[in-house]
Amino acid sequence: MVAFNGVNAFSAMQLLPSTLYIVYAAFLVFYGIYMVYDNSDIKNHACGSYYHIWKFVVLNVAIWAIMLLTYIGYRGVGEGSRAKALAFCALTGGLGVWGLLAWYDADKNPGCKTVFEAKYSSIWTYQHMLALTDIVIFGLYFFHETFLAHHLGLDLTVMPECRTARVKAPDMSPDMHHHHPNPQPPTMAPAELPPQLTYEYDKIMQHTSSSTSLAQTTP
Repeated sequence: MVAFNGVNAFSAMQLLPSTLYIVYAAFLVFYGIYMVYDNSDIKNHACGSYYHIWKFVVLNVAIWAIMLLTYIGYRGVGEGSRAKALAFCALTGGLGVWGLLAWYDADKNPGCKTVFEAKYSSIWTYQHMLALTDIVIFGLYFFHETFLAHHLGLDLTVMPECRTARVKAPDMSPDMHHHHPNPQPPTMAPAELPPQLTYEYDKIMQHTSSSTSLAQTTP
């Protein structure tokens, strides 16, 4: 798991990949739900039922919704995170190959290609987007699990946490409960004493200071 200390511009840049991933995954999920609803009749068309475009989109939306929710809500690391990453790697790889093959085969079928482009252009374009995205995510997961995670010592498949380091300022207020058991007595004679008493006053103060020091050093 990655943890960033402090809130500053550098930390914000480090969080940018995670933010972009969340935004893009959320777009795929919510736009896919709309595509499934708006183009539901494609599954009843001969070309749509042959290439299973609607089913492909539904499965992708479900997988991407799970990926998004686990990325945001799952904080586990270790073997649990590794198993999750390998599962998503296999799923996106399989869906990506399926989508590319359907795309390639439909392009060689002029009748179905014309129907998809004329009547179902939005979901057909979305199918291309999903197929390419699945292949890219498969490659990133594979590269992460085979090399990148071990090289960096980080698990990038888990959402990073932001932690703000706070430095507590020293307490400058006077502590009323802090006692000074041995205050230093004044060593200078008050200005109002007559000169003849200043000598006697200094002797008394010196004697008091020496007695206090002796009491502090005696066990």
